[in-house]
Amino acid sequence: MIGPVITATSGPNEGIFWYKVYQPVNPPEVSAPFGEIICELDETTGEPGCVLIASGLNPLDKPEFRISIGNFTDSRFFGESEEGDIVEGFRLQYD
Repeated sequence: MIGPVITATSGPNEGIFWYKVYQPVNPPEVSAPFGEIICELDETTGEPGCVLIASGLNPLDKPEFRISIGNFTDSRFFGESEEGDIVEGFRLQYD
């Protein structure tokens, strides 16, 4: 589940969108933190993009998944790590 967007209107984080991501558990009304998505312009290409930084069970294990702007919509996201692992998320009770 994707939380509401958090943005900074000034300072060094201006123009960066940040979302908390939650993993549903049982019962479905409860959710556990899964990580965060940070969206900003890529300094080298000037193109917008996002990265999901997943919080693993091990605090040192924080895999990153690149999410192209076309794979991040209001209802779903899809990303891939450098190792080829994938992550997909969607809003519950949305479609």
